[in-house]
Amino acid sequence: MYRSHSTKEVLASLALLVGLTVTLQAAFIPGFAAPIATSVQGQVAKGKAELAKGNVDNAIQILTNASKILGETPGSCDCHYNLGKALVQKSKRTKSNSHMALAKKELRTAIRVGRGNVISKQANAYMMANLPAGMLSPKMGEGTELIAARLGLSSRDRGIGGAPKPRVFEFYADWCEPCKLLKPVMEKLKEQYGDQIDVTTINVDDKNNAEMLEQYDVAPIPTVIFLNSDGQVVGYSIGFSGEKSVQKEMKKLLPEVSNKT
Repeated sequence: MYRSHSTKEVLASLALLVGLTVTLQAAFIPGFAAPIATSVQGQVAKGKAELAKGNVDNAIQILTNASKILGETPGSCDCHYNLGKALVQKSKRTKSNSHMALAKKELRTAIRVGRGNVISKQANAYMMANLPAGMLSPKMGEGTELIAARLGLSSRDRGIGGAPKPRVFEFYADWCEPCKLLKPVMEKLKEQYGDQIDVTTINVDDKNNAEMLEQYDVAPIPTVIFLNSDGQVVGYSIGFSGEKSVQKEMKKLLPEVSNKT
């Protein structure tokens, strides 16, 4: 049965079609990409201006269309960052968790594609300051042991002899200042517990780790997650607030560690 489409739906479809056409032309027609890139960056600037004026819905529409054209390239960092900011503001106005979840995705993309540039650092700081604690947290509890098994990260899967150990994953980047502050704390953790636990550092800028970040839903950095011997995530720490925050989460693994001493 034929269904009539609203003007908004038609315009959205046209915008997507134009974006796909532009992307293909930029890929196959020499000299085409440069003016298009300039045009898209102009749209990003327009979206940022709308956001600055408080026109959040307009900003989201403009920046969403621009992000479809730019994709996840280094030049898209500013677009994803400002789209994330606009979605956060939309979520706060409407009390919508779905908009906040989309904001998290856009800000995480900005961090990843920016690879330590000024905007990616701003995106990381903005995420920590503006997303609710529950939205910042990685996946926790029942079912997370399947992630470790699926990714081949559990002690059993790695073929380590004897009983499996609790594990600690530290997600970091070389450019991240809080990560640098956390580094001596993690080194102390290794020295303190020795071979009773496995401590692994995960560089978020390494493309090989992208699936792991996605599976555990890691957002800002540094993020440290604590897995029991079954591979289940039982605790986490985000940002740097001193050694106590890490040791507090480590206590959740201490019964297992002490039983092996």
